[in-house]
Amino acid sequence: MRVSADRTCVRPVRGVGRLPEGTDIVSDQSSPSPVPDLVGILAQVIAKAGREAQVCEGLLRVADGARTKEGNLDYDLYRDRDRPWAFYVLANWANQEAVDAHVDSTYVREFLEAHTETDLAAPPTRINARMLSRPNADTGRRRPEPNSGQLTFFPFFNVRPDGLDTVQQALLGAVDSTRTDEGCLDYDLYQVADDPTTLFYRETWTGKPALDEHMNTPVFYDVVRGQVDPRLSVPWSGLSMTMVSAPGAIRVPG
Repeated sequence: MRVSADRTCVRPVRGVGRLPEGTDIVSDQSSPSPVPDLVGILAQVIAKAGREAQVCEGLLRVADGARTKEGNLDYDLYRDRDRPWAFYVLANWANQEAVDAHVDSTYVREFLEAHTETDLAAPPTRINARMLSRPNADTGRRRPEPNSGQLTFFPFFNVRPDGLDTVQQALLGAVDSTRTDEGCLDYDLYQVADDPTTLFYRETWTGKPALDEHMNTPVFYDVVRGQVDPRLSVPWSGLSMTMVSAPGAIRVPG
């Protein structure tokens, strides 16, 4: 039986929340990262009904500002395909200092002042994440295209603590081979900083057929069905998105 991305349960990101200011993330289950100083931010912004266009325009201005900041490696805006009022940002920063400068920036403050009361259903939320896969250094690779038929997919894996090492190694082992798949544009593995048992991919594909083909490869069945699924606390779920912002320049951390 072939597997399709349609079978995944699309829901809000579990555990997306604002961390208390000044919180230090310490966990004996955190996994080694090839870029230990890098800070990934996954943010969720929910627009009020009928105010999606205003929120999207404002978030694009934030993306433009963020990409000019020292320490920004990438900053991408997505829109949920099934909930068009839900927007997500995945941004990678060279270090925590760069994140703090972004959060305190004029363009973030102006967005919040302009949209919080009139356009947002709730305050924006975010999680900090650590990149577990090595950043893709191929600067000549094909880039995603905004507002196209391409598909960005975020599958989330909530892992039992006793299975974390096995699942992490299995998911990491699939990265290099999947990046060479026809139709794969992005494929990165992250670990949520304050909940190390939650891992997620950021995958971008040329379209749903390419993702469906990936989900029916021997690698997928061996890794996800064979090694990951038996060690999850709940079945994995995913968010299907369209990239809204045009991709910025590829910046690989040193």
